[in-house]
Amino acid sequence: MKSSLCLRRVVALLCLSFFSSALCAQKSPEQVQELRQKVLSDQRVERLTVSAQRQTPSFIALKGNGYYKDQARLALGNYLQLRPGVDYLAPDRSTRFFNDIEVIDFRQTFKGVKVEHATYKAFVKGGQVQFFNGVWYDIPATMNIQPSLSKDQALGFAKRKVAARKYATEELEDRIARAGNAAMKEALQKELESIGPKGELVIVKDFSKDGVAELKLAYKFDIYAAEPLSRAWVYVDAHEGKVLLSDPIIKHANPNPTPTSASITTSVQTRYAGLRNIYVKQLSGNDPHSGQLLSSSHPTTELYVPGAATFGLVDDTRGGGVETYDMNGVGGLPLSIPLLYVQGKSFTDIDNNWTLSEHKRGGGEEGAFEAENDDIAWDAHWGAEMVYDYWKQKQNRLSFDGNNAKIKSFIHYGPAYDNAFWNGQFMTYGDGSGIAAGGFKALTSLDVCGHEIGHGVCEFTANLVYEKESGAMNEGFSDIWAACVEHFVIKSIDPSLSDTYRPFYIGEQIGATYDDPLRRMDNPKAAGNPDTYGGVNWDNPDCSPDLVNDYCGVHNNSGLLNKWFYLMTVGSRSGSGPDAAYARPDSDDGVNDLGNTYTITGLGFSTSERITYLTELMLTSTATFAEAREVSIGVATELSGDPCSAMVETVTNSWYAVGVGEQFLKPCTITYGFIYKSGI
Repeated sequence: MKSSLCLRRVVALLCLSFFSSALCAQKSPEQVQELRQKVLSDQRVERLTVSAQRQTPSFIALKGNGYYKDQARLALGNYLQLRPGVDYLAPDRSTRFFNDIEVIDFRQTFKGVKVEHATYKAFVKGGQVQFFNGVWYDIPATMNIQPSLSKDQALGFAKRKVAARKYATEELEDRIARAGNAAMKEALQKELESIGPKGELVIVKDFSKDGVAELKLAYKFDIYAAEPLSRAWVYVDAHEGKVLLSDPIIKHANPNPTPTSASITTSVQTRYAGLRNIYVKQLSGNDPHSGQLLSSSHPTTELYVPGAATFGLVDDTRGGGVETYDMNGVGGLPLSIPLLYVQGKSFTDIDNNWTLSEHKRGGGEEGAFEAENDDIAWDAHWGAEMVYDYWKQKQNRLSFDGNNAKIKSFIHYGPAYDNAFWNGQFMTYGDGSGIAAGGFKALTSLDVCGHEIGHGVCEFTANLVYEKESGAMNEGFSDIWAACVEHFVIKSIDPSLSDTYRPFYIGEQIGATYDDPLRRMDNPKAAGNPDTYGGVNWDNPDCSPDLVNDYCGVHNNSGLLNKWFYLMTVGSRSGSGPDAAYARPDSDDGVNDLGNTYTITGLGFSTSERITYLTELMLTSTATFAEAREVSIGVATELSGDPCSAMVETVTNSWYAVGVGEQFLKPCTITYGFIYKSGI
C-alpha cells in the first residue's frame, strides 16, 4: 500500500511537470473494470476487448441486431466516453465492398488537433454495424496543445535526425533558380510545393517508448532527402524537439495537361510476360507528365520526330489513367542523384509499332545496358494495367486510393539500381545490376508491380506504420497482393501464364532462377524468413528501428503474414480445397516452430483474398499480429454468417499455425455472433 501511494505521488508530480504529454492517462484496475461494465451494459454489445497499453476499447462485437450505420458514431461516442468540447470522432472515409459490406472510418481529434494513428472503424453489413475495431487514446483534458518550439525550430530537429547531405527541396530550389524557361520553372515549383515539409501540428504517441501510451504534441513533416535517398513522415516533439517517430514513406521491394486523343491498344513483346496488348495514346505538343515540350528520351527517326505526332505509354481507359515514363538512369546508387520526377519523359514511338529492334538498343539485358532497353517499360505499363483490373474486378476498389487515382510508373531509375519502390505518389523501378554482378534483373516483373502498388493501397486503408509488427504486416499485405495479382492474371487473362508465374514466390523472375525468389510465402524459412511468431529467423520487433535493422525486421517478419495467407488459401501439407494445386513438395509440413501440429483446409484465392482485404480495411495503423487475428476472425464470421463455419475454422487455425493465438476448438457452440469455443 505504501509503495502504491508513493507511485501515485510520483505520477502526480510527473503530471505537473510534463503537462505537455498524455503520461497520466493510466486507469486503475477499478476504472478499467468500470469501463468494461459500462460498455457491456449496452444490450447490443456481445464482446469487448480493452487494449492493455491504452486501456481503452479496441474491439467491440455487437449482437445480431446491432446499430444502423448512421448510428455508429453516436454509439462509439458512448463507448469511448467522449467529453464535449474535448474529444471528437471525425468522419474520415467509407469503403464499399461487395455483398453490401462497407467499412466506415472515424479519426480522433483532441480540442481540434488530429491524433495520429487513432482511428476507429465500423464493419457494416446489410446497413448494420457488426463490429468495431480501432485505436482510441484517453488524453488528459489538461494536455497543453500550444507548441513551445516554432515550426522552423522543429524542422531543424527533424533534419538533424535525417542527417542528409542534400534534401530534394534544396535541389529543386537550385533547379528553379537555374531554370531557363517559365514553363520549366512552373513545373519545378509545383513539384517543390508537393514535397515541401508542411509542419502540421498533431498529437502522436512517443514510439521510442514501447509498452507505454505516452502522447505528445508534435510537428509532422514530410522530409524528402536526395542524398542519400529517403522520404519519411518525421514527428518532432513541439515542446522538447525530440523525434518521436520517423515513418518511412518510400517502401522498397527488399497532375498534367490532357493529350488530345483516346488511348488505343498495341501489341508489345514484354520482357517477362511475353506478347501482350497494352494501351497507348497519340501525343502532340506537350509531354503529358511534365507539361514541357514533348521530346523523346531516345530521339531517333524511328521513335520521335520533333513537332510530329507520336505515341506514348498512356492508358486513359482505366480510372484516372495508367502512365509510364522514363527516368533515363537518373537517381539511385552509387551517385545518389536527387530524385526529380519532373524530368521524366514519355517513352515514344512514331508509328505505334513498338518493335524490339527499335526499343532494345543496349546490346544486353542486364546492368548498365538496361537504361537503353525500353522493353522493360512495357512490363511495368502492362503490369500496372493488370493491377488496376485486379483491384476493380476482385475487390471493387478503384485504383490504390479507392478513388481512381492515376497510376504513374517511372522506369530506368538510377544506374544499375537493385530495387523498386513506392514513394508515396508514384511507382519507381530500377534496372538492376544484373545477375553476373550479384544483383537482380530489371525489377519490372508483375509481382513487383503488384507488391509496390499494394503499398499505395495500404496507405489509403490501414496505413500501417512502417516498423515492427505493423511494418511487417505492411510488407506482408503487399506480398499477398502480388500473389493475388499473378493468380488473377493466370485465371482471368491468360491461363498459359501458369508456366510463367508462381504466385507464392515473390520476385521469381528477377533472380538467377525461378527457384531463387526474394521470398517464399508457402515456405518462408526456405528463403531465410520466419513462419512462426518468435521462431526460427524471427527478428525481435522490440528494437530501435532504423534502415540498418530494416525497421525492426519489416521485410523479414512479413513471412508470418505470408504463411498465414498461404495456409488459409491452399491448406496445410500437400494442400486442399480449390487451389491445392499451388502446394509444392516442400511448402508445408504441418508443424510450426513451437512444436504445434495443425491441419488446415484451404479456402482458395477467391475467399481468402476477400478476407484479407477486409481485414486490411479494418486494421488501424499501429496494429499487431494479434489484432489482425481478431479482426480477420470477425471478418470471416460475418462473411460466412456463422461463427462455427469452416471458413472461421480455417482462418483461426492458420493463425494458430504461425504461432498467433489458440486453435479452433471443437465442438463449436453458438450463443451470439461472437461467442464460440475457439477463444478469440
